[in-house]
Amino acid sequence: MSVPSWDSLVPDHGKLMHLFLMRQPDLNVFAHLHPVRQNGRTFVLEAPALPAGGYELFGDVTFENGMNQTVIANVTLPEPAGALLAPPPLVTNFPGDVICGFSGGPAATAGQIARDLDDSWHVGQDEPVRLGNRLPKNYPGGGLISRLMGGNTLFFENAGEVASGLGNSMRFAAFRPDGTEAALQPYMGMLGHAAVRRADGSVFVHLHPSGSFSMASQEVFRQREGGARAGAAIAGMNDSTVSISSNRVAFPYEFPKTGLYRVWVQVRITGRVLTGVYDLDIKSGT
Repeated sequence: MSVPSWDSLVPDHGKLMHLFLMRQPDLNVFAHLHPVRQNGRTFVLEAPALPAGGYELFGDVTFENGMNQTVIANVTLPEPAGALLAPPPLVTNFPGDVICGFSGGPAATAGQIARDLDDSWHVGQDEPVRLGNRLPKNYPGGGLISRLMGGNTLFFENAGEVASGLGNSMRFAAFRPDGTEAALQPYMGMLGHAAVRRADGSVFVHLHPSGSFSMASQEVFRQREGGARAGAAIAGMNDSTVSISSNRVAFPYEFPKTGLYRVWVQVRITGRVLTGVYDLDIKSGT
């Protein structure tokens, strides 16, 4: 099947491209950015002040026929001209907190490319740790916990259960520093976004709570199968139509093969997009 022309791109969650950057070789910097289309095949962006180094890039685009494409490239970023962007006041008061996401302010200045305020990133070298004592005592063991900015935590509830060849969901729950549930707020219309990368780079996927099928593709196929009314319902979904009462989010996914993987999960808590990081050794489930 031939790839359609980029003239037929459609937005997915309001963005024509979702661009993911991972710093090599340790994958200790992760960014989820949204370039602005300049012409038929050119996208531009104002990169945040990420640490210097070599980065692997994955760019996800969706076509009007529902087809998805991931373009892959590599880039070397120089030392940033300024300091890493600081979080707004009162968001963080824990030593060593990572900085992630623009803190607002003017979208652009004269001569600059407009920032996308949905851009987010994670800078940190902390390895995921086993379940500690910050969660309620009735939680089972076998999960993984990732510390988020501000002392919050994101618990990968069934990390010990996922395996290749099994079409199950990865389940996550967010908690405040005192162990109480932290309500998830919509981020680009959903309660979470995730990225999965195999250690050798042979697997990369951008996941939504509904799975890896993009929102734009769902709209196309629902219109075909269920008529325009179903498609309009999907197209019209916005932050006000998504429940924010839960501290949990799940991502349906079937790991295609065994091996070492890193998983990044992005959620919004008290207005800030935070990223949990997990390392998995996926075994065969068949």
